Amino acid sequence: ASPVPSGAASTDRENAPPRSRPPAATPGPGYTPPPEGDPDSPAECRLPDASADIAYDPDDPPAVTWEKLTALVCGRSQALGSYLTRSTLHRIGDGEIEIAVQGSAFNLKQIQKKQEILQDAARAFFGRSVRLSLRLEEAGGDPRQNKIEQAHAIRQDALNHPMVAAAIEIFDGTVVDVKIL
Repeated sequence: ASPVPSGAASTDRENAPPRSRPPAATPGPGYTPPPEGDPDSPAECRLPDASADIAYDPDDPPAVTWEKLTALVCGRSQALGSYLTRSTLHRIGDGEIEIAVQGSAFNLKQIQKKQEILQDAARAFFGRSVRLSLRLEEAGGDPRQNKIEQAHAIRQDALNHPMVAAAIEIFDGTVVDVKIL
């Protein structure tokens, strides 16, 4: 066989038809999607608009203050922000803010793990150091409901994990399923 000049070589890979992505997996026959606004579905962390004013205004009602602070936290940690969207601002005063964490103790622990991020965001938002007080507000104590909520929270943590985001970007893929072991 005579050698093929460089640059003229052709490989099977070059001649192969382009690979297509496998179709996205569909849920099993017993799957029913959660209705819109389901409180057990993972909360969505909303990033602040560039034009939005997220500075603290003492005249704002607590709900608006909480929305602004949560948006600021979302810009720093979407996982933490998603837990905070399921919480409420209970009280502001005397250099302290009290946050009522909705749901199970799992939600409270997830916020406590990232409390330093929340503390830094609160300091930036209020313009001074504030003491954070987190308290659990049980969701009625239904063990089945708490287990479902915990599963959703774990799923959200997995989806927001930096290594998952890197894998999605590197392989240009999508997350099809999250299995809780």
